[in-house]
Amino acid sequence: MNNKKAVVLMAVYNEQEYIDEAIQSFLLQKNVNATLVVIDDLSEDNTFQIAKKYESEKVVVLKNTKKGKNNAYNLGFEMVKGDYYCFFGGDDILTENSINSRVAAISQSKNKKVALKSRIVTFSKNKKFDGVIIPKNNRKGNNSGGAVMISNELANGVFPIPISLPNEDAWTGLHIDNFAKEIIVIDDIVLKYRIHAGNSVGISANFETRTKKINSRRKVFRLFLDSYSDVLNTSEIQRLSSIIKLENYRFHGDFFSVLFKNKASMKDKIAAIFHMNATLYKIKNLMYKIITGLR
Repeated sequence: MNNKKAVVLMAVYNEQEYIDEAIQSFLLQKNVNATLVVIDDLSEDNTFQIAKKYESEKVVVLKNTKKGKNNAYNLGFEMVKGDYYCFFGGDDILTENSINSRVAAISQSKNKKVALKSRIVTFSKNKKFDGVIIPKNNRKGNNSGGAVMISNELANGVFPIPISLPNEDAWTGLHIDNFAKEIIVIDDIVLKYRIHAGNSVGISANFETRTKKINSRRKVFRLFLDSYSDVLNTSEIQRLSSIIKLENYRFHGDFFSVLFKNKASMKDKIAAIFHMNATLYKIKNLMYKIITGLR
């Protein structure tokens, strides 16, 4: 067993329906030195009580001191220390050897600021969203929280995650892409990502809900640019500026500007177009299995 310690951070809110299965999938992990840190974000159901049943040397259960998903993650990071960190949703399931495979790969690096990207697979009662591997290209890896692992030295830059942001994914991913001295990619599927009506990202939501969630999540690019403009290279500053402009055009339904008045990549423009109105969003969801994970 690798002696390096992995800390798995799980911020949860009203997950009583799924949290048993999530925690049990962690407890089934073998040959790894890992601690699961469950931080209840002031749930209004029995999530906290269910999690407390599993409290042990391997499972730490905390209650958030102030409402907010990133507040919860920040508390977990502050309270439990390790060599590597990853995120885990209370409605998701870790695959067999999820933690072990990541620790085994990332611990081979001699760099202190190192990150690892892997892959996830969706599962859902809705067949439209079920069984999609993200990314489809096994050489790219996914930037979403459940698919990454970061070293303590890199995590010290990620945390505290700004509480003004609705989630941890993009903030962490931007730090990985800009500040990691090495990024390791493995093709393992490390997480089963559950898609259901309660997802914080709102994948299965109607267009009005989804477009507001996207806009809220994309504020991370402005915050990251403002925070690190003095150390980012010119090309990254230009890329982030283009994404910020693109999102403004997308949110306000300006097709012409999305296509012609910014320097965002064509992939980013196409993704924006599919989230510009209810009709295009419906078409995108009909093609979910085909187009998701291609980027």
